[in-house]
Amino acid sequence: MIGYLFENEVPKYVLLSQNNLDVVCRGEEVDYGLSAVSVITDSIPLSAVTDVELKTGLILSRIVFETANGNRYEIQSLSAKSTEAETVEFVERSDGNRQAELDEAHHEPDGELEYVCRECNGRIDEDATRCPHCGFAPEMKKKGAPWHGTALATSFSPLGWAMMAKGAADELAARGGVGEEVLVDGSETDGDVAETDEDTEVDALDKLERLAELNDDGVISDEEFEQQKRELLEEI
Repeated sequence: MIGYLFENEVPKYVLLSQNNLDVVCRGEEVDYGLSAVSVITDSIPLSAVTDVELKTGLILSRIVFETANGNRYEIQSLSAKSTEAETVEFVERSDGNRQAELDEAHHEPDGELEYVCRECNGRIDEDATRCPHCGFAPEMKKKGAPWHGTALATSFSPLGWAMMAKGAADELAARGGVGEEVLVDGSETDGDVAETDEDTEVDALDKLERLAELNDDGVISDEEFEQQKRELLEEI
């Protein structure tokens, strides 16, 4: 066993060169060092290996590592050629897997970016100030809320503090706007997901309840509420 291995460590491959130089392939790096002093003389991270090659001769064979910074490491080995070949395959496979991970990290996701309502996830225009589906309008809710909450808070009543918290929440929501940008799979269309009549009815009722709350809060007018209500009732 090589002296510079960690306790109970099992290396992937161990090669012994004619200069008593042990080469160890670990999971994350290629280490080599002198057996005589039992220390690692150098380490090559797999992430730095750009090329590995097995060169065989009549008597001896060599494993050559090249790294991104231009260094070249040549190990002349006396071990079985099959072990050397497996070592080369291990390093190349690790390098290939790492390249695949890099490619995946830089891969442009399929689909397109669209704006959806942060309340109901319905698709909206980028510059929309109110969601046409559920009536979500954080900027309108913000109007009047801060001063009303502050006035009530001066009385130190629980209701006053609650109104102040609500005003702060409305202001925070207004900063975020009505919608947010999300990635929509280009292979999907609005008709890909079939909704049952029951799902449609529940969704319409939820939106109707939301509209009623907005109307009670004075966010939308009675006329807007009635118009939206008629449209929702037609969906049921």
